[in-house]
Amino acid sequence: MGYPIAYVEPWNEPNNQGGESASTAAAFANSANRVCEASRTCAVIAGDFEDRSDVLPYEQAYERALTFVPGIWGVHPYVSVQSHSESNVRRLFAGLPAHASGRQIWITEIGALYCSRGELRGEARQASDAAYLIDTLLGDPALAPAHAFYYGFLFGGRANAPCTQAGGQDSELYGSFGVPRAAAQVILRPLASSRGTSVSPNPESPPWPPWPPWTSAANLMIEQLPKEPKGS
Repeated sequence: MGYPIAYVEPWNEPNNQGGESASTAAAFANSANRVCEASRTCAVIAGDFEDRSDVLPYEQAYERALTFVPGIWGVHPYVSVQSHSESNVRRLFAGLPAHASGRQIWITEIGALYCSRGELRGEARQASDAAYLIDTLLGDPALAPAHAFYYGFLFGGRANAPCTQAGGQDSELYGSFGVPRAAAQVILRPLASSRGTSVSPNPESPPWPPWPPWTSAANLMIEQLPKEPKGS
């Protein structure tokens, strides 16, 4: 990509869709840490657990299999956001090793769901979940996440993600052709208020500048659609 890699997430949701044992997931983290220690340019984000009800014993087994003490732990609090309850993520947080120097919690993936594997949850429920994420989960001083990354997936041709079992989960803030959903106003509200601006309803002209240099790097990874022939 032309930029140094500062952080490495070894495995995504190993206690859910990753389907890996805690020891295997920890082995990936140990290998990534050896690479980062050798290069001295990156740090490992350990865990990346989904906050399921059975996360604590998995997390404890994962920790026992680690050969280093992570300074950063990742979590995907989808259960917390959908249930509007922090019980699972608090349980996960309480089980982390307390002796890590400068330990940080990163929400490395989260989204308010418009559709979930065939269940059309709709804009109102998506916006309600987004409000819980912004106003409660991210604002809880007991958790104090250092970073939060909102997950969305844009389909080709400006199409909406299919709301089917095979279509997976749709957490996009914008529908087809860039029409904002209600959750977009909720998620972008803190950013707009910090800049003293209102949230723009037009995603083509947001009230903040792009974030270089990552925007140029991201553009390189976007598959360009073929141009339509004239007269079509």
